[in-house]
Formats: sequence, C-alpha cells, structure tokens
Amino acid sequence: MFKSAKIILFFIIISAIALNACSLLKPSSRDKAMANERNEQKAAAREIRAVEKAHYKAQPPETRKMMKKSRKSSRKLNEGKMK
Repeated sequence: MFKSAKIILFFIIISAIALNACSLLKPSSRDKAMANERNEQKAAAREIRAVEKAHYKAQPPETRKMMKKSRKSSRKLNEGKMK
C-alpha cells in the first residue's frame, strides 16, 4: 500500500513540476509589455541622438568649436560633482 502511494505521489509531483515548467518558458504579458517599453525607449533615444547630431552639423564652424569647448568644460564640472 505504501509503495503504490509513493508511486502516485511521485507522479503527482512530477506532473506539477512539468506543468509549472511550461509556464516558465513562455513570456508573460508583463514581460512582453516591459520588452516593448524598452524597445520604445531605445528608439526614442536613437531619435534624440540623431536630432542632436543634425543640430550640431547645422551649426557654423565657430559655433561648433564653442559647443565642443562648452561640452568639455561641463563634463569636467560634472565629474567633480560626482566624486
């Protein structure tokens, strides 16, 4: 009697593990939504970088030099604040 109960219990445990493992393989709707949001954020960041690059290229050479100098000095200032 105990032997058959152990076998039945064993099959119940194995079937429960197998059914739960299948749900682990499929992405949930929450995971899909988070992945879509990450993709949208990456696309927005790429678009912003492209607009900034176009803005930089549209400037006259003197302004570009000034912008480059300003970017370097602000980077140095921000590094000092981080420490």
